[in-house]
Amino acid sequence: MHRPITACAALLLCAGLAQAQPAPDSLPARQVYMLEEISIRSPQQAAAEPWLRFYQSQDLSSTEEVLSRLEGISLIRRGAYAMEPVMRGLSGNQIQVRIDGMHIAGACTDRMDPVTSYVEPSNLRSLESTQGAAGMEWGGSVGGSLNLQLKSPLLSSTPSFSGEYDARWASAAASWSQRISLGYGRERWGMRLSGAWRRAGDYRTGTGTRVPFSGYNKVNFALSSKWLLRNGSVLVLDLLKDYGWNIGYPALPMDVASADAEVLGLVWRRSFQARKLAGIEAKLYANRVYHVMDDSNRPLPGMRMDMPGWTRTAGAWLQTDWQWTPRLRTRLKADYYYSYARAEMTMYGEQGPPMFMLTWPDVGRGVLGVLAVHEWQAGRRQRLTLQARLDAAHEQVLSQMGRGELEIFGYDVDGVRYRLLPNGSIAWSSSSRSGWHSESVLAWGQRLPSINEAYGFYLFNRYDGFDYIGNPGLRAESSLQAEQRLRYQTQRSTLGLNLYGYRFRNYILGAVMPGFSVMTPGAAGVKGYENLPSAWLAGGELRWMQQWSRRWNSAAVLQYSIGAADEADPLPLLPPLTLRSSLRRQAARFWVQGEAEAALRQDRVSARFGEQPTPGWVLLNLRAGWKAAVRRGELELSAGAENLLDAAYREHLDWGGILRQGRNLYLHAGYRF
Repeated sequence: MHRPITACAALLLCAGLAQAQPAPDSLPARQVYMLEEISIRSPQQAAAEPWLRFYQSQDLSSTEEVLSRLEGISLIRRGAYAMEPVMRGLSGNQIQVRIDGMHIAGACTDRMDPVTSYVEPSNLRSLESTQGAAGMEWGGSVGGSLNLQLKSPLLSSTPSFSGEYDARWASAAASWSQRISLGYGRERWGMRLSGAWRRAGDYRTGTGTRVPFSGYNKVNFALSSKWLLRNGSVLVLDLLKDYGWNIGYPALPMDVASADAEVLGLVWRRSFQARKLAGIEAKLYANRVYHVMDDSNRPLPGMRMDMPGWTRTAGAWLQTDWQWTPRLRTRLKADYYYSYARAEMTMYGEQGPPMFMLTWPDVGRGVLGVLAVHEWQAGRRQRLTLQARLDAAHEQVLSQMGRGELEIFGYDVDGVRYRLLPNGSIAWSSSSRSGWHSESVLAWGQRLPSINEAYGFYLFNRYDGFDYIGNPGLRAESSLQAEQRLRYQTQRSTLGLNLYGYRFRNYILGAVMPGFSVMTPGAAGVKGYENLPSAWLAGGELRWMQQWSRRWNSAAVLQYSIGAADEADPLPLLPPLTLRSSLRRQAARFWVQGEAEAALRQDRVSARFGEQPTPGWVLLNLRAGWKAAVRRGELELSAGAENLLDAAYREHLDWGGILRQGRNLYLHAGYRF
């Protein structure tokens, strides 16, 4: 069912990848985790080094592995590949996920291809995370935004050439990962080519059993060119290609034959000195995603299904920064995107002709947004930030067949539907000479229903066993969010605490539709999406880093969330109290790091969503590495043992009750010049 790998795909192993090392930004409202190696570090950057190694536990960590360690972020796992990010228990259209600010729509009706699955750390300069309704820069949001910023070439006054290569083998799934990057820079032009290849078989759990249909294959590459123009402006062209095949999803009834994405972006930016117009940026982009689910490898008698999906998106934005006075700054932005989505299902029975239906009925959606951000430095240590955004959306079912399917349930989807979604926030921050920093945030956000929620047609949800029908009449979900952030920082330690609460209106959730026949054999019934009058969510995150001495440091993140719909039934897919921590010793050439990860038992589960309690778990990991100068470059060797005690466990957001991998031993070698 997948296309064969061509000679060009094999050459991806000769593309390039830069070392990923995250670091947090100094602004608490927006966390920026740098994935780019910093060869010359300032004292502030050197102090952030423990966080760099905490967030990226090994040099060939996947994007999902990096995300899982960021505060406030968890992952929905349906297999060992393409896990879906969750911010404080909110996912899907409740959060905005972008690649370098570009809107990308996944093409899978079962959300097996989140946006994060189409990018590798080798492509990325940083991860920008904004929690809550205040994360409205990339669109209306009730839960926050995550922007994966692409890495661009480095320019140099003298011609320079650089490169990196890394390879890793891991035992639990007999997996191989490789990445390579090549960079060339001149005074006014630079180019960077990066590539990655991953292959994994079925992994082994802590009980010693193999999990069938959990292997995958993937190649990824990115090409970026940068030009410094004569007027001082910068032009950057990015091309990203990602292709996965034979991807297993053991928690679902179907696997993925292929997942294919192409992303193209062109950005122009210019800065001005000593002028009120401090900077201007414009971007054009387009992308295409093609995703094919099938069950041809599953031993299921009686019926076989193919479910391909397509999305195409094009967009643009224009942004200006104004420095009115040394204390007064404004950012104005206008953006627009148009996205087309289509998904099909063909069922092949043992007898009779195939049965065909549209599961996404040729939906076109366009969103025009206007954003204003106003920052006022009230004093030497106080700042007021105001944000306002207005989105105007239009959407339409473009095919007669798609309209006919939804009319069966009494929905009128003729013509164009329009929506206006206002969003806004206010934040007040202050700091003291003693190292304390405080920020208070109040935000109001709204979001569009997803294509599944509004237009999906008989989409089977393996988690609760129901077929789902979309509801085009859904109202926009909204949230009122309050958050208090505190941080205490000294030369050797950082302690941060975030406390938050959300109050939702028109919360979107599935409800049983009695009397309707199922489409999927064995389904428990049919559900349709509806707006619940209210829901709430609350929780907190604690972040701590300590530099014990010149060689020893530790880092930890503790997080918890709780919530309910209609004041009673708990919200689904909320992780329990979770801790991730590390202790590291760093010498000139050698380092060793121990890690502990733990979660309490989760008994607050949603009966409406079919959740079951999950037991608590504890993991221990051990890693070590060595590096040395070799000719004109640097050689690095590392090894580690993950889940050292071979625990049999699963996290609460894992679907299907399937255990995660047991003890995993890995070996890594890398060379950089």
